[in-house]
Amino acid sequence: MNKQANKRLIGIGAAVVALLEVVIALLFMMPGRGWGSFVPGLILAAIVGAGAFVAGIFWMLREVDRRAAEIEKHFTVASSAEAEGASASVSDTVDVHIDEPGQASLKAMERMQNYLLEIDGSVEQVKSNADMGVFVSDLIAESARSAASRSEEQTGKMKEIARTTSEMSAAVQQVAGSADEVASATLVTSEQASSGYRQLVGAMDQVRKTDGTIQTLLEQVNRLDEKSGEIEYFVSIITEIASQTHLLALNAAIEAARAGEYGQGFSVIASEVRKLAEQSSESAKRVSTINASIQQDTNEVVGTSSKVAEDMKHGIGSLEEVGRSFQFIQAAVDEVNVQMQDVSAAVEQIAAHTEQVSDTISHAEAMVANTSEEVSTVRQAAEEQLAGMQQLSETVTGLSELTGGIKQAVEHFRETQAAQQP
Repeated sequence: MNKQANKRLIGIGAAVVALLEVVIALLFMMPGRGWGSFVPGLILAAIVGAGAFVAGIFWMLREVDRRAAEIEKHFTVASSAEAEGASASVSDTVDVHIDEPGQASLKAMERMQNYLLEIDGSVEQVKSNADMGVFVSDLIAESARSAASRSEEQTGKMKEIARTTSEMSAAVQQVAGSADEVASATLVTSEQASSGYRQLVGAMDQVRKTDGTIQTLLEQVNRLDEKSGEIEYFVSIITEIASQTHLLALNAAIEAARAGEYGQGFSVIASEVRKLAEQSSESAKRVSTINASIQQDTNEVVGTSSKVAEDMKHGIGSLEEVGRSFQFIQAAVDEVNVQMQDVSAAVEQIAAHTEQVSDTISHAEAMVANTSEEVSTVRQAAEEQLAGMQQLSETVTGLSELTGGIKQAVEHFRETQAAQQP
């Protein structure tokens, strides 16, 4: 019955150790599990496995203690039986056979030796499990130390990420402010472009009106030039008439001179007519000179007006090109304004998301810091557990040595009893 209980106990201890090893291996091998998520599993595995394992060892030690108490009890009975057997041997030296107290002593020693064998096996198994517990505890302690180191490294990285995210958030806020300023400046530029285009349209209308006036002036100057030509024509006729009149007056004076006294009156009239003809010719020459000057000035005005009209046409073309450029600028500025509004909205969304990411990273940083503290606690607990398991292993080793000493004493006792038999 005791052997079956020991076998069950040994099996339970081995199963606990194997289960703990499997749990740790799975926690290390599971994909997508970081050290932050490994810590709770490590704590659970360490607590459950170590608790069950230590409970099993203490169960074994209690069993060993119970067996030792039975051995002590049988040893006391055997000693009493040996004393009684010795008294009977002194009083009855003739009897060479072992009496009943001696037989009871030998049987008690045999049972005690069997108990010692069972205890020795249990102690060896406890020692083996204790060594395994030391190994597992050392593995847990080493894993906890590695987890603590990685957790500290992750804490440093999270702090660096938090600092970088904070700087990025500040930069995004600055970009958002700059985008708003650019959007405002673009809106002002759009308004100025619209105002400039309106002024340009007004200037183009005024230039077109001026061009119309110049065209009208050019037409009037051309008509004046035509009138000057007509005047020159009439002046030439007058000059011709004056010349003919002068000739007629000269002929009349000659004829009056031939007539003598009768022609003196005609001579005076002819002289006056000649003077009038000369004055008319002189006036016609003056009019012709003035008209020529007027025609020259008119021609210059026509040339200048034509050049001004041509320049006005080029100016209108240039203004129309400027107007098209203003329209293109207006469209481009409006497009930039729309895009800047989209950029401003996108930057604001990025700023909001960056703020959320910064808050999340701050929360994660706090969680990593807490995890680091928990890992440090687990590491200390694992080291304390390792120290306890090492102490337990040393205790079990001492118990094994003590059991060996008891076995030697029992063997010596049996040899002594066997030597006393005839």
